[in-house]
Amino acid sequence: MDDEGWSALRDEMLSLFTPGAPIDEYALFAGRQPQIQKISDTVVSKGRHAVLFGERGVGKTSLASIFYLGFPETRPVVYVYVQCGSADTYQEIWQRALRRIVFTIDGKEFIAADLIRGAVTPDELEVVLANFASAHLPVIVFDEFDRIRDQPTKVMMSETIKHLSNSPTSCTIILVGVADNVTDIIAEHQSISRALVQIRMPRMHPDELKQIVTSRLRGTPLSVTDDALWRISYLASGLPFYAHALGQAAAITAIQRRKIQITEEIVNASIDNCFDDLDHTLIDAYVKAITETRKGNIFKHVLAACALAEQDELGRFSAASVEAPLSEIIGRPMKAPSFSFHLNELCNPERGTILAKTGSRSHYRFRFVQPMIQPFITMKSLSTGVMDDAVLARFAIERQRELSI
Repeated sequence: MDDEGWSALRDEMLSLFTPGAPIDEYALFAGRQPQIQKISDTVVSKGRHAVLFGERGVGKTSLASIFYLGFPETRPVVYVYVQCGSADTYQEIWQRALRRIVFTIDGKEFIAADLIRGAVTPDELEVVLANFASAHLPVIVFDEFDRIRDQPTKVMMSETIKHLSNSPTSCTIILVGVADNVTDIIAEHQSISRALVQIRMPRMHPDELKQIVTSRLRGTPLSVTDDALWRISYLASGLPFYAHALGQAAAITAIQRRKIQITEEIVNASIDNCFDDLDHTLIDAYVKAITETRKGNIFKHVLAACALAEQDELGRFSAASVEAPLSEIIGRPMKAPSFSFHLNELCNPERGTILAKTGSRSHYRFRFVQPMIQPFITMKSLSTGVMDDAVLARFAIERQRELSI
């Protein structure tokens, strides 16, 4: 391959891997079949709406953007996407949605927003949304709905969902947000539980993360070894952002070396280059957390151990679960009392508020405030020598075994 061919291949990798943007092509979307099926069933079921929730970075926006692309042409989806902001109100988000809808009535086109008489209300929406053709499946997605601070807006959205579920309109509302449960997304959800399908987005299985990489290399001259693929899937910690970022960085490194195979060594050499699209507030928080204030500082070691610790389905871990990885990292037995100070300090703003603590004394549980920082800590710890491949391999194998059960 000549220089022009390598340059074209580099551009292709930059477009196929998308760490900085949601996926907008159905063929490139990997995994998530149970969630896709559930949200698709909701759209075709009369009177049902959905709330899609989970940790930041698990791919909620991408799923909400592509799920309908697999629908048959006989049931066309009219897709409307609205991104919410912290200062938005009920009137503002619905006006943005209605400005994106065009109806053809008696041969003339009308923007839905112009058909609203006065303020937007659930009743007005029912009348206007009834103009959709009977063969259409209208879907209105309100992304980042959790960011809205105005409580009356959340109450009104609950009322709207309840109202539309009892109306003839076929329109489906999908709310998307970062949350551990539905109550963090929408108010009064108990009263609309019959109409609201709750779809939780867990972290991706390692096999789904591997599929992200292989689906993008398919049809290109590049290939990836099993060891390299395993390394990417583990380091990503269930978050598709990192599978994209590390996959892209490794592909670019291979191209720079004029290699057509991505190896584990190339993946390791690419770690520092995959952070370009990461929110720099996370990097700043990490730097604040590990800043040395006295001799013998082990904050970076404790953080690395926390990233490897066994977690429950909500991402929580105990101090006891940090003991084994920290002992391996430091090279001597470490019991919880010897690093409990560090765990508590990592919950404070002075140390970047990396962790949050819940529970009662002797039963405290910790979790990363920003899930996106966990893979960063693992990769940074590897690249800076805080831990080595042997430590990673031991706990990675245990984690993979748990995920496969």
